Amino acid sequence: MSQFPSPEIVRDNSDRGDDIQRRFRYQNTYTAILALSLIKENSEYDCLFCEFQEDILIKQKSGKFIGIQVKTKDDGDFGSNEKSIRDALKKFVKLEEKFSDHFSKYLIVTNRPVQKIGITI
Repeated sequence: MSQFPSPEIVRDNSDRGDDIQRRFRYQNTYTAILALSLIKENSEYDCLFCEFQEDILIKQKSGKFIGIQVKTKDDGDFGSNEKSIRDALKKFVKLEEKFSDHFSKYLIVTNRPVQKIGITI
């Protein structure tokens, strides 16, 4: 047994690519879980798109869409007035203006809790 830690468990904090991939890994994992629901019997989902209009865009069998924004950070809660949350809400508003009546709902998915405070867009 080696006295050195394995490279598969040690994170390289100096490599920006490692940080970016870690953030995408959450989004990719969440997307994969949603994709599995496509094969469930009586699934309400018809198909799923990645990075098309939204981080995740789900077409429901009804023909309506669900827009999902995925937000990640290393620590701390998301403030509901935080720029990334406000930007996600602005994007939802733009999609609603552009594709009125095509969306059944919009979701913000995070890897951290979101504080319940007022929002100024």
